[in-house]
Parts: sequence; C-alpha cells; structure tokens
Amino acid sequence: MGKRAYNEARKTANARYIAEKTDMIAAHLPVGYKDKLNRIAELQGCSKAQALKNMIDQAYDVLCSAAESAQE
Repeated sequence: MGKRAYNEARKTANARYIAEKTDMIAAHLPVGYKDKLNRIAELQGCSKAQALKNMIDQAYDVLCSAAESAQE
C-alpha cells in the first residue's frame, strides 16, 4: 500500500478539518520563550502544540478547581 497523492480533494478536506476542529492561537512573547517552548516539547517528547495544550489543560484544571472551591 503506497502513499496517497496529495490532491485538491485532500487539500480541501484538510482545510475543512482545520477550520471546523481547531482554534488558531498566536502570541507575541519576549525573546527566548520560543526556545523555552521548544525545550519543553523536546523534554516531553511531543510537538510544541501538544506541549502548549498540556500546559493549558493543567493550568485550567488547577485554576478552575480552586475557583470552585472558593465558591463553596
């Protein structure tokens, strides 16, 4: 079984998936943060996007559970 050709139909399907299933985040950070993110991703053995997703999920869990505890 060989590789599939990257044709217009595949390109359209990929663009539709990205538009429907993902959010685009851009950030202007101080010099050096790109290298820090690259290092974190390297240490975790994942992509930069996955490293950011992991950090956001962890922060969200901590902050939201703390906010819920404060409301009780």
